[in-house]
Amino acid sequence: MFIAFICGALCSAAQLVNYTDLASKKGFQWDVYVPDVSPFSSNHAKDLELFKKNISDRISNGDIGASKEVAFFGFSMGGKFAAKLTENFETKGLFLLDPVDGAPPFQKVSARYPLLLENTDPKWREKFNGSVSLSVVNTQLGENPGFGGIACVPKETGSTWFAKQLGAATSEIFEISGAGHLDVLNKPGFAGLFCPKGENKGAQTEVLQIFEGFLEGMSALASK
Repeated sequence: MFIAFICGALCSAAQLVNYTDLASKKGFQWDVYVPDVSPFSSNHAKDLELFKKNISDRISNGDIGASKEVAFFGFSMGGKFAAKLTENFETKGLFLLDPVDGAPPFQKVSARYPLLLENTDPKWREKFNGSVSLSVVNTQLGENPGFGGIACVPKETGSTWFAKQLGAATSEIFEISGAGHLDVLNKPGFAGLFCPKGENKGAQTEVLQIFEGFLEGMSALASK
């Protein structure tokens, strides 16, 4: 099974390395996809098509083995891409870490950062009450206002929005107490200027334990 890791705003593969290392140890193939978040050049519809084409090509070319099964990991804004892409593949699972539709902190130029989960297809939503395993992890402080009074996980487009749009009545939802939005990454990076930091030093370890359980579930679902 192939796992597509999708970053959020100002995120990089290096910040997800503990998650990708765990996937490798569990025998999964994976790659990291990073959307363009520049207020001058970003085009999320284009990014979505590029990610879809890359994964489709890898499946068609046999680069990820005989299996066509895919799971998605979406952090922050990457969550909207991960969720949307599930409808295009033989998806077994979706792991959302502090997911955000749209894209903070740039809501004022929302044309470049559209909501991808509006008006979702009911047939696609049915997947999340049956064939697709869904886990959602929230940080306790993600919705708290940060730099400029903007939250890195706006309430109106965070996990509650995802649950509503995906119609996922059977999803597993976890909360990491005392953790900020970026405390679950290897390094906060430049985005650390925008998001409040929590006191939970073991936040990432907690998420890794949840993710390990998700991976074990994917291994059990994978075709033999």
